[in-house]
Amino acid sequence: GLVALVAGLIEAGHDTSTVSAVALLLTGGVLLGASGDGRWWLLVTAELVIGAGTAIYSTALNRTASTSLGAQAAGLASGIYNTSRQVGQSVGIAVLGIFAVMSDSSTAYVAAILLVAGSVAVIAATELRPRSSPNHQP
Repeated sequence: GLVALVAGLIEAGHDTSTVSAVALLLTGGVLLGASGDGRWWLLVTAELVIGAGTAIYSTALNRTASTSLGAQAAGLASGIYNTSRQVGQSVGIAVLGIFAVMSDSSTAYVAAILLVAGSVAVIAATELRPRSSPNHQP
């Protein structure tokens, strides 16, 4: 509730991809710092940051999905976005679960962070590519 309200205010003044990338980078940085024994408080802090980050990017992406195709296709766009999000989360949890069962926790955290950083790079690359206008006929 409250975080989603703040997220809407943050997203209103910034580009959706920038807000999403910053949220993902902050989450990854906190999780990297959480690697080590006896630091449960750091993991709890990371979970709080993850929750806040999720609220920030979910608000931005939901709004983008429901407004990008116009009013007549808003339901379709929202459905496609939510289905993609659920599939992506399921696959992501399965892949990160592989890292969680690795015997060397430091290697697992580094591998997970590299995976998240790679994902952010792919998202940034797709957002930075040139786009043609939807009204432009070749």
